[in-house]
Amino acid sequence: MKPILIIFSSVVLSLSSCGYTSENLLDYVDTRVGTDAAVTRTAGLFGKGSEEHGQTLPAVGVPHGMNLWTAQTRDTEEKCVAPYYYADSLLQGFRNSHWIVGGCTQDYGSMTLHVMGGGLRTSPESRATLLERSSEVARPEYYSVYLPDEKLKTEMTGLSRAAIFRFSYDADGRGHLVVNPNSDEGQGFC
Repeated sequence: MKPILIIFSSVVLSLSSCGYTSENLLDYVDTRVGTDAAVTRTAGLFGKGSEEHGQTLPAVGVPHGMNLWTAQTRDTEEKCVAPYYYADSLLQGFRNSHWIVGGCTQDYGSMTLHVMGGGLRTSPESRATLLERSSEVARPEYYSVYLPDEKLKTEMTGLSRAAIFRFSYDADGRGHLVVNPNSDEGQGFC
C-alpha cells in the first residue's frame, strides 16, 4: 500500500508545483482522453482492424453505479465501435446503459435520450445536431455541451441508478424529448 500512496502523493505534489491549485482532483480529469482514433504507426497492426478506434468515452456516473451515461455521436451497438468519438461533430443524444463501453463486447439493452428545439425528429440521423466543442465539459461527475442549432445548453450528472439532466433553452418555441431504444438487431420499442 505504501508504494501507491507515495506515487499518489508524488502526482499531487507534481500538479501543485506545476501551477495547478484546485482542491478537487476531479478538476484534472478529462473523460474525453482516449476517444479519438489512434494515429500511431502500429495502430491496428495487431488485431482485426478495429483497434485504431478510440475505445473510451466520456461517461458520467458514480463508482460502482448500476448505469452510466455518455454523449452519443454514433448510433451503433456494433462490437468494437463506441457510441462517442471526439472526431465526430454531431450529437445524437445521451446514451444510458448498465455496461457502456466501446470495447469489443456488445452491450444490449441501452437507450438514448435526446432533447431538441423546433420540429420533432426521431431517427438518430435526423436528430443529429452540431455540438460546440469549445463549450464541451467532460468530467466523471458532469457533462455539458452547447448545441447551437438547437439553441440549448445540455447538462447531466450521474447517480447510482439514474441521471439528472438540465436543458436550458436560449429561444422560445417547442421542445421535444426523444427516447430511442438501441439494438443492432432491431429489437426494443418505446
